[in-house]
Amino acid sequence: MQVPIRAILCFIGCVAMVDVYANALAYITNSDPTAGNTVSLLDTATNTVVSTISGLGSRPYGVAVDAVGRLVYITNASSSSVSVISMESNSVIATVPVAGDPTAVAVNPSNGNVYVTDNLGNAITVIDRTSHSVIATIQVGARSGGIAVNPAGTKAYVTLYAINAVSVVDLATNAVIATVPVGSEPVGVAVTPDGSAVYVANFGLLDNRISVIDAGSNAVTATVTLAGSPYAIAIDPAGTTAYATSSNFPDSVYAIDTATKTLRARIPVGTSPIGVAVHPSGATVYVACAASNAVYVIDATTNSVVKVVGVGTFPIAYGLFIGPAFQSIVSTPVPTLSTAGVVLVTLLLAFLALWTLRRRARRCTAANARNF
Repeated sequence: MQVPIRAILCFIGCVAMVDVYANALAYITNSDPTAGNTVSLLDTATNTVVSTISGLGSRPYGVAVDAVGRLVYITNASSSSVSVISMESNSVIATVPVAGDPTAVAVNPSNGNVYVTDNLGNAITVIDRTSHSVIATIQVGARSGGIAVNPAGTKAYVTLYAINAVSVVDLATNAVIATVPVGSEPVGVAVTPDGSAVYVANFGLLDNRISVIDAGSNAVTATVTLAGSPYAIAIDPAGTTAYATSSNFPDSVYAIDTATKTLRARIPVGTSPIGVAVHPSGATVYVACAASNAVYVIDATTNSVVKVVGVGTFPIAYGLFIGPAFQSIVSTPVPTLSTAGVVLVTLLLAFLALWTLRRRARRCTAANARNF
């Protein structure tokens, strides 16, 4: 019985990665400009607010976490800027002026470039991770509201609220290579982990649909009808479920089966759900409910709310707002070994011990045979 050492190392690495994210932080933008323009830091291990970040611009709205660069980007919709937060100090370290009404923000996983939409203009802004300066603008179309970058970092998908379409941008050339008609007033957009499909939330009154774009053909291949108009959307790490928020009556989160393109569950939450993100473990879903001044935590297995966490005033958190904690602000040391990690490591050690005993027994048997 041979033990593949490379497989064992991969197993340990996967366990370690899961455990780093066991103490992930959610960065929740509180967008009421009369209440301080802050970001609440929510410890996802305890589902409590552990700190508040100030020093942002007016009406913080969109969020993107860059775990590699250890940075968080916040769009300030009413001050035409992007705040850069260090994940090590959890403080604002730079402010980048941009055009118009910056709404959504996304990070390219391949090179760290940051892309910012403009809800009033026709272009998106590109920010350099290192210099925190604008390095390019890309003309995409009227009123860009949402943006998602595929896992390979080769394409960006930008929703165009005014013309009911999604622009597909080649990130090597910063040029639009396709414009895909979708439903009415598209806002939120998310790409599956394998990069094969793009989910678009059509917010238009009475539209109530999710458009599914095939990333290979750049064409809509399916639609999913909901009971309310979807705003933001996120996909779990396994790529099996998409979660869409809807602030139309009733205020809900919709769980969509990505294999069958059908509705799996409707989950009642607080008033005016906007931002949604899935924990990297896939076990929980976090929803910012603006008019409830709270984040609702959903168990992804039971599709039910398990915790309501009070945050700041009018939380939006539009984007991928969960990332690993890089300092001891959370309630337990980081990284920490989760219960599941302890069990997995214990089983691995037991397996290695059994393998060692069996190998020694075979050697003894072979030695005895040679003596005869």
